Amino acid sequence: MSLLQKLFKKRGIDKIEELSVEERETFDRYKLILDGREITVEKIEKFCRYQIERLEDRFSSGITPDDTYLKACLHVYLTLLKAIKAPEAERKALEAQLQALIDK
Repeated sequence: MSLLQKLFKKRGIDKIEELSVEERETFDRYKLILDGREITVEKIEKFCRYQIERLEDRFSSGITPDDTYLKACLHVYLTLLKAIKAPEAERKALEAQLQALIDK
């Protein structure tokens, strides 16, 4: 049983969904730290995708889309995902270009 699970059990929390938005943010930060010392591209990508989902949920739950802070957060996570995917996209574009040259 993880430390977070033990803490939840002690506080009578059965599901993560029972947490408030602020508690969930703290939980996510703690979980990221406790999941391992090694930060991988996959972990960063997973974290960014999760944060984007949470921001989208906040927008759909009544927070006005003109909230500058939330928009800035969303922009940062989307930019990180693009940076992660850029080498893969470049490789695919180059492969397509080379294949087109071969097929001529």
